[in-house]
Amino acid sequence: MVQFAASRHFRTPRDYWMLYRVDRYEAEALRTKLRARNYGTSKTTSVSRLRALLVRCQRGLLSYDGLPLRELRLYAAQRGLPLPRGKKNTVKTLKAQLEQADDENTFERFSDLPPELRQIIYSLYFKSLDDSRSWPSDKYQPPLTLTSRNIRQESLPLFYECCDFKVTMNAAGLVNIRKDFTTALATGSSAFFSNCSPQNFARVKVLVINIVGWDITLRLDLTNTENLISVMWGFYSVYCVDSGLRPAQLERKSRLLQELHKAASDITARRGPLKLRKSDLKMLYETIWEILWEG
Repeated sequence: MVQFAASRHFRTPRDYWMLYRVDRYEAEALRTKLRARNYGTSKTTSVSRLRALLVRCQRGLLSYDGLPLRELRLYAAQRGLPLPRGKKNTVKTLKAQLEQADDENTFERFSDLPPELRQIIYSLYFKSLDDSRSWPSDKYQPPLTLTSRNIRQESLPLFYECCDFKVTMNAAGLVNIRKDFTTALATGSSAFFSNCSPQNFARVKVLVINIVGWDITLRLDLTNTENLISVMWGFYSVYCVDSGLRPAQLERKSRLLQELHKAASDITARRGPLKLRKSDLKMLYETIWEILWEG
């Protein structure tokens, strides 16, 4: 079953694994997206066909468009599909047959694979999802982790270890951080922060903290020992261009980076593989608040 997200920006919290809708794209935009993913198309391909190809592309399926009849026959033979005879043995018929076989393809012996191979498959799956779309702030556990008890035990830790988790905070909420930290979080991020267990949160390796309003993004990467934390400065010009800053502002920016790097080093210095704590998120926000807000 193919499920579509209603919109790139206005999705319910549990929709992040769904496919983007394709009916809002016209021909040229569809061709551009398909070319970027190395999907071949022709100028005569209809809009409906382009949309169908983009759906297949999002699902990770092959495109048979542009292949000669000889190669299509070879694909069908390799997959054990019966070749159509006579006038039905055409490019159009073989493409439809191969695409139908893709849709109906199943693998019922996944549990028979060695555990090490299953772990590799889980990791590749989560990484491909994380690379193929812009993830929203509120991450929920994907359907794969709910398939069975055994698959959940194997895949759930890798979900938190492989993906970048994004937490969004409104700059206006910074003044309330001392009263109630969760009031500063955006709705989706607050839900993720509340629902994620401490053990799962501790498995997170990459945490992206986005402060809306100041356009400041922190990236905490516990796998990158050379650059544990990086800061991207946006249009908030007081902290953007060093050449335009006063000495006091430069000192404040330098002090913030030093404090953030010190905090990141303290996190990685903890014993065991589970490093991150929910209190670290509050600590990082408070560091920003104390240096940039209070000055």
